Amino acid sequence: MSSINTINSVGEPVLGSKLAAHVASAFDSAGVPYCLWGYHGLGFIHLDREDVWEVEFVIPDAKISLATAALKANNLVPCTDSECGELNSDQAKKNPPEY
Repeated sequence: MSSINTINSVGEPVLGSKLAAHVASAFDSAGVPYCLWGYHGLGFIHLDREDVWEVEFVIPDAKISLATAALKANNLVPCTDSECGELNSDQAKKNPPEY
């Protein structure tokens, strides 16, 4: 599996719809079933927004290990920035990523 470029041509992270497409491609290549959820899911009915950073996928519990491996294989890893709001959220502390 080839690596997904998550940095654009000016050195900024790929976010929004482009990130969702990269993650979906990684899952498709690895045979991971998923459902796009949240604002990007709504994008299919005309609410596509570049300023939405969150990309949410629903993965069957039995496929979490396969999904994790697909993300790692494509250099899509969790944020380790100590200032990251997602990393510091109550939900993240209760359910840390299994990478």
